[in-house]
Amino acid sequence: MSISLKIAEPADLEKLMPLICELYSLEGVTSPEDRTRGALIKLLSDSSLGLVLEIRNEETLAGHIILTYGYDIEYGGRDGWITDFYVRPNFQGKGVGTQALKLLEEIAKARGVCALHLMVYDTNHRAKGIYLRSGFEPNPRIAMIKLL
Repeated sequence: MSISLKIAEPADLEKLMPLICELYSLEGVTSPEDRTRGALIKLLSDSSLGLVLEIRNEETLAGHIILTYGYDIEYGGRDGWITDFYVRPNFQGKGVGTQALKLLEEIAKARGVCALHLMVYDTNHRAKGIYLRSGFEPNPRIAMIKLL
């Protein structure tokens, strides 16, 4: 199955929100929808923050990837966090995720990203397998968070 990535624009908000809600429901993410919507609007409107990418199989929306930017001298400058990566169930197990990550790497490199980060639940064996096969390695550091 062949896919492409399309950089989303503010006009794509209403088709992206259901995908994000699907992912958040599956992952148990409890972010209020209005907060998620507001942050997505800002991201879609300001490319200096990162990118929202539609995963497409021809004209069908198969999923999405959200890549946000940071900066870390350890990695040589701009780094990117894959904060959302979702492939709809009817496209899973067909190589879509692997292809999407490869295309994402090309886009990220073209935008000066030196390192990609992501987090995955230890119990999500399918996603972990895709990430490992795509060259990601477990970070020896643990992620910590404090919401402000």
